[in-house]
Amino acid sequence: MHEAGWCAYDSGVASTGHFIRAVRLADEAGDACGVVNAAWHAGLVLIRAGQPNDALKVFQLGHCRLAGFAPRKPSPAPDDPRTPTLTARLNRTSATAYAVMGRLREATRYLAKANDEVGAC
Repeated sequence: MHEAGWCAYDSGVASTGHFIRAVRLADEAGDACGVVNAAWHAGLVLIRAGQPNDALKVFQLGHCRLAGFAPRKPSPAPDDPRTPTLTARLNRTSATAYAVMGRLREATRYLAKANDEVGAC
């Protein structure tokens, strides 16, 4: 699904739907990290499409899923090696979205969080 989304994006076609479908498919498969990864890709496209606020909402979905806030859905194992990387990606890209919106204080805060997470890896 990710490849289809990026091919659509590169072709100038709206691609967010491909990434949202990837979120749904990963959710149905019980792959919490897959949900987060697909949400991150969807958010990237939204930022590039000039919709940084919508991207932040998708990134928040990813953060919630990593934190285990999904009733009756599996969460990543506490020791899953993908969790720090996914968390850092969400924080770094959230910083980008905030910067695009001119909210530099929040952008700086999320960059610091991303840096802290990478340092923990």
